[in-house]
Amino acid sequence: MKIKRLFFYLVAAWCIMCLTLRCYMNLAGFQTGRTTGDGKVELMTSLNQIKNTPNWTIIPNDNGEDIYEIEEHALALEIDSKFGITDRFDFGISLGSARFGINGKYNFYNHDDQFSLAAGLGAGFALGGKYLQSQIFASIHPSEKFAVYCNPSYALTFLSSYSYTTFDTDNLDFYGANLGFLYGEKMQIGVDLGIYTMSTGKKDFDMFSLGIGAKFLIGKK
Repeated sequence: MKIKRLFFYLVAAWCIMCLTLRCYMNLAGFQTGRTTGDGKVELMTSLNQIKNTPNWTIIPNDNGEDIYEIEEHALALEIDSKFGITDRFDFGISLGSARFGINGKYNFYNHDDQFSLAAGLGAGFALGGKYLQSQIFASIHPSEKFAVYCNPSYALTFLSSYSYTTFDTDNLDFYGANLGFLYGEKMQIGVDLGIYTMSTGKKDFDMFSLGIGAKFLIGKK
């Protein structure tokens, strides 16, 4: 009963965010070059303070177009789950502020359990459009409990409707990187910094995010 009630509250909170904000800012945070592991499940949640994120209201203007604006500061809650299909491949589901997506992550290089590289692809829907995403995950592991990562990422968002007066385009490009650290084993806590540029074709916007997060690994060690 408690689990059902918690699930209901999470869905209700997400619906409220859908009605108030539309945000496309979660690219490659709180991830290392390692994968979850065969048969294991990883759950992650984070809260991020974002500067210069694209937001727009649901109510259209007189021309039937969504009204875009750049929000100087916004909070974004992110929930991510990954399922270890093999020792090197994860399938993931991500849920954010008015956004739902799926992703895959493949670990293709490990060196002495101290340096790892992985590549990822993702796609999803958000209120206002669809997005495609690619990432590289690079991480250094001084110990089993501590990791530092730098994850370059690119995302292309296709807008379902747009305002020529603001962006004069029907898609947005995001490129940049997430940098941060994670500490722990079965439960990890971390801090993430995102530095991105949003390009509209005619004007670029610098975007920044700072977040704290927690990850939980479920399954046998």
